[in-house]
Amino acid sequence: MSLFLRTLISEALMLLYLAGVAQAADVTWTIVIAPAASGKVLAVTDKPAATKTLAKSGQIAFAKGALVDLTFTPNQNYKLESVYKNLENWTNALDVNKHARFGPVEKNHLIVAKFAIINPQGDFGLQYPDDPPEGVAPVYDATGHYEGKIPFTETPGNPLTKPRAFNVDVAMDETGKLDVQVNSVDGLVSDPANQPLTAKLTTFEGSPRISATTHGKGTLDGTALSASASGTVTDLKLTPTAPGLTAQAEQQNVTVEGLRKYRATVAFGELKPITVVKKDGPFTMPDTSAEVSREWGITVNLQERLDAKNRRKLYAGALLTLPNQRQLQFAERPVKYSAKNGFTLKLIKGVRDDLSIDKRTRVTVKNMQFSCSADGSCDVSGGTLSYAFLGQKGKGEIADFLVSQP
Repeated sequence: MSLFLRTLISEALMLLYLAGVAQAADVTWTIVIAPAASGKVLAVTDKPAATKTLAKSGQIAFAKGALVDLTFTPNQNYKLESVYKNLENWTNALDVNKHARFGPVEKNHLIVAKFAIINPQGDFGLQYPDDPPEGVAPVYDATGHYEGKIPFTETPGNPLTKPRAFNVDVAMDETGKLDVQVNSVDGLVSDPANQPLTAKLTTFEGSPRISATTHGKGTLDGTALSASASGTVTDLKLTPTAPGLTAQAEQQNVTVEGLRKYRATVAFGELKPITVVKKDGPFTMPDTSAEVSREWGITVNLQERLDAKNRRKLYAGALLTLPNQRQLQFAERPVKYSAKNGFTLKLIKGVRDDLSIDKRTRVTVKNMQFSCSADGSCDVSGGTLSYAFLGQKGKGEIADFLVSQP
């Protein structure tokens, strides 16, 4: 018996004794429910015939010789741990319904029902949804091959505004930096001395944003061309022609949409440099062949064990699979769980498959709550999820990321 339980019973027995002196005509039982709001006790007596449910600690009174039936029911997220009659452990005397009959009763007694919170255990999967709600930002793996048509608005007689087919390869690092290898643009011959095109993929106001700066020279349709430009594409959306952006990046047709803004200085043929400013405006690139993935998922593993001091503790670890299919293992650590507030888990410095440390990826599971039944089975019921990797970030309700539970 724990020191806490022994102290609780000893103090309650003293109160019961004092109550018995004042109420000698009846038998009085004191029922203690610990901790508060953890369970209920149903008391049924035959002298007098009465039924009483105690949702908190209290007393029941009846005549000598009465039979008393007690049933102990845990509240959700709790389980019955022990039942003591005075200092005697009656837990094993309960039937499968957590019920016991006492009597005929002649003396005052103390009944202590000790309930314990259920620590959820097992693997609980969270995954980026196929149809995310508004405000749940995607994280794209943009590495891959792209083909499509640059969506210029054509002006008659101006070859600079002619829509042109492009073919590029993109490599993306863990910071969101994009290295773009331009394989071809219709009519464009690039000077070999030009620097490679670089860009950055980040999250801005809850949506993906690409920013880029470039300069170079060559010929366009056989005419000398030099240009420098900087710009952004915000509110970027990729809508697949076929359902689903798969976890394994595959070539597929998508419609690219967004808001673009750029500033370019262009010298073409005999013309003097012309500065072209494009204000914010929508654009669409339909039927772009792309290799892209936005799917990722995390599995949180919870295990209850005894620590070195023989105390029960809940430990949490996690495995994160990124959109580029890289996996990061996060070492388990002790967490404090409550039925009201759940638990919070901050994941940093995940270990890659090659045992190197990823210092940029961060995931926070906050106030992760569960609905647990008395048999110990638990389902995720709430909390929030924040994430940052591949130069992008987002957050949302855990309910939006739920997959089937074990």
